[in-house]
Amino acid sequence: MSEIEKINKCYFTGTLVDVKDGKELEYTDKKTGAQVKAFAGTFVLKCLLGDKENPKETLVELHNFTKEITQAGKVNKAYAALVGYESYIGKRVVLGGASIAEKRFYSTKSGQLISINQFSFSFIGNAKADSQDSATFDFSGFVKRELHEVTDAQGELVKYAITLAQANYKEDDLVVVDFTVPKDNAESINYMTKNYTTASTVHITGEFQTTVEVVENKDEDVVFGTAATKVYNRVHKDLVIKSGDKVITGETQYPKALIATLAKNYNANGEAIVEEAKTRTTEPVKGNAGASHLRDNESNFSDEDSLAGLL
Repeated sequence: MSEIEKINKCYFTGTLVDVKDGKELEYTDKKTGAQVKAFAGTFVLKCLLGDKENPKETLVELHNFTKEITQAGKVNKAYAALVGYESYIGKRVVLGGASIAEKRFYSTKSGQLISINQFSFSFIGNAKADSQDSATFDFSGFVKRELHEVTDAQGELVKYAITLAQANYKEDDLVVVDFTVPKDNAESINYMTKNYTTASTVHITGEFQTTVEVVENKDEDVVFGTAATKVYNRVHKDLVIKSGDKVITGETQYPKALIATLAKNYNANGEAIVEEAKTRTTEPVKGNAGASHLRDNESNFSDEDSLAGLL
């Protein structure tokens, strides 16, 4: 493997409040034909972040899939603790070996390829008594879409967003992630706008945050009497950038040719997802962890020539 930038680490400490669909599985390995045991579940962590006197509660969902036996043929040390997750509920824990993943699927309802970002982790353990809750990330890759404004339905500026991508472990596909910057963070906005240009290699750190928006919908068709008003909460989940390094050059920089190859593979894999989904009649179950969003299936990097024109 090359030495290109692909840091993808998250650090989560908080109170485990729930585990969704936690269960042991048993299936036949397609390659070896052997019976395999594994654990799968979605862990819900409550993190109290920010000011100690008035912390902000953030709920995070992290996904886990762990086989009982490792590739080396040894018992996975994390397995027993994961299977016994019920003993951790209500306690402060660390969910270690965490990272940001991307999941893509085709929605027959909207007729679009949808991408969501979600968290995964490897092991669970008790948090130290004197530790603070955390929900932070450390990520490096290249700029896929430059910093841009995000507005609400009324056209008001809400925040800024930037899309980064990095090579996966095998370096044959991309992991694409959306990050945000608060609209009042002028220093970061100015620097990133000027320097974090398309295909530049960058390194950022930050924090996962949730905000709840109260939305009111009135029945506009009422011609007499009092219009009914529906009130509901809309939860926004953001990977908020807190700091960033200078643009990275040298040995760990993403070469133009590699970006073009990865982008082609990413687009081809997206097309395959769409084609496979169209052969089915049921709507895939939609995930909703991390920063969820609808993303255009077409990459900015269709081939090396067009990439060269963007740099």
